[in-house]
Amino acid sequence: MSDLKTRFDEAVNYIQNAEGDFKPSNELKLEFYALYKQATEGDVSGKRPGMMDFVGRAKYDAWEKVKGCLLYTSPSPRDS
Repeated sequence: MSDLKTRFDEAVNYIQNAEGDFKPSNELKLEFYALYKQATEGDVSGKRPGMMDFVGRAKYDAWEKVKGCLLYTSPSPRDS
């Protein structure tokens, strides 16, 4: 496993399992969620959740804000 992947997984684990005084706001949680989804799945896809699905809609909107953001790209065979 690459060092970058290891560090990413450690950061995800810390955010998901943090104890003590670490109490992220909902806005920070949404930002982490959006960056995680962008890093692991790429651009947002599918339909935007309906008006009554407040949580799903907030997550979708946060992820959509980072659409097109290239957090990490592996070298293309053409670059060799």
